[in-house]
Amino acid sequence: MPSKKRGAAPPPIAPSRLLRWLRKGKYRERYVPEPAAHPSAGPHGGYVRTWYSPRLVDDLAADREPFRRSAAMVKELFFGDPGATQPEGFAVMRRVGGRRRTGPGAWYYYETLRRDGRNAYVGRGLRVCANCHAGGRDFLLSEFRPSTEQGSARETQPPEVPPSRRSVGAANGRL
Repeated sequence: MPSKKRGAAPPPIAPSRLLRWLRKGKYRERYVPEPAAHPSAGPHGGYVRTWYSPRLVDDLAADREPFRRSAAMVKELFFGDPGATQPEGFAVMRRVGGRRRTGPGAWYYYETLRRDGRNAYVGRGLRVCANCHAGGRDFLLSEFRPSTEQGSARETQPPEVPPSRRSVGAANGRL
């Protein structure tokens, strides 16, 4: 069954527009979130909460691979205060290649460890991101599978974050 959340725009590609879109929380209007922030299993550090675009939710539900163009996810990054309501950084993946295109060049990546976007990693097929994500299903590593029936952020509870936190991957020199 297709997602009910139609019309959700994919993340912009231009870094300045993307950062504004992220800081305004536009993805929270129609994207489907993980139930709560959780310790990062990868180099993003601290705690993370991933939001899935309606197109990606539909592709996962249909067991469609590779995902369609504009399937996307936004990962909120929490470092200093794991109970914060606003993320301190963001990681974004957006499929920019058509279904016939496979490999790292089919994905646009953006990651910043700061809300101001300084020192962001940005690019199509960005190796620092793609090398890690290559082991995933069409570069998606998360095991969480959102339901097409799940609501947007307006219908979910705020993230619950455990009181302890893992060390920040960036502090260890990793992204």
